[in-house]
Amino acid sequence: MLFITPVMVKTLKWILLPVLSALMLAGCGGGSSDGTGSLSVSLTDAPIDSAQEVWVQFAGVAIRQDVDDESSWIAIEFPEPKNINLLDLQGTQRVSLLSGQELSAGTYTEFRLDVNAVEDSVFDSYIVLDDGSEVELDIPSGSQTGLKVKGEIIVPDTGEAAFTVDFDVRKSIVVQGNGEYKLKPVLRIEQDDSIGHISGTVGATLMSSCTAPVDTVDYSYSASPVIYVFNESYAQASDIPTDMEEFTSSLIRFDEGEAVYKFEVGYLPAGEYSVAFNCVLSETDVVTEETSDTNNYGAVGAVVVEPEGVVTEVHLDEPLG
Repeated sequence: MLFITPVMVKTLKWILLPVLSALMLAGCGGGSSDGTGSLSVSLTDAPIDSAQEVWVQFAGVAIRQDVDDESSWIAIEFPEPKNINLLDLQGTQRVSLLSGQELSAGTYTEFRLDVNAVEDSVFDSYIVLDDGSEVELDIPSGSQTGLKVKGEIIVPDTGEAAFTVDFDVRKSIVVQGNGEYKLKPVLRIEQDDSIGHISGTVGATLMSSCTAPVDTVDYSYSASPVIYVFNESYAQASDIPTDMEEFTSSLIRFDEGEAVYKFEVGYLPAGEYSVAFNCVLSETDVVTEETSDTNNYGAVGAVVVEPEGVVTEVHLDEPLG
């Protein structure tokens, strides 16, 4: 059984798996050639705040190519829509959306995920909240224009290439004042052979130091331990600005077999990062039900992420001051 922290953090990745070769690294200019390559697409993700399940229905994918100042989309419709609970996928785990799709070799400039997600009482895409209630997930124009991410995607002649599209759902889901849940995608694309992973552990003392103040007549409080990853270097936790936006984030789970708290962050572009333990303190007005969050960093570790899927390990174990 996995222990999920009260606030669960969401990062979702879409994996494009056309094929790695020297041709891709050399780069083909714009446009296409007479040859072909293949395309596969997989999906990975991690949890979001205050949700048990997040279901999204995928109808297909599409990829854009610009040739001689003209653009065209190559649409690939699934025989049957794929219903995927994003919370089944965590860390470096992923599921295939498309496999072995033949495409003309060349450079593509944009990728699109076609989804069914509108408020129509069909519940093709929806969220199951912590209290068990289900709320439809609305993606403005998502069913018409899809979820798009720009980036150079090179499919080499007779080969394959690999890319990862990172979909940060934690930053993308917006709760409206009327209780509606809308998804406004925050996406990025990375070349797969330049990506690595972080695997970490958190000390029990650090976890237990994350506690909330006592509730008052006017406010209720909660404390949620999470992991934030920054693409900045911080020597100590006190150096991190409380309003600094994280590059990505991760949940913390308890491994009963090893009796240790663990986290995993997958598909990061190679480079230097700071990995921080964050005790998020939430203050909720009991009358208006408005909530404000404050970041409290208790430990930080420097990590160098290596390419080619290398896993870098880090341990955080410093109690909050």
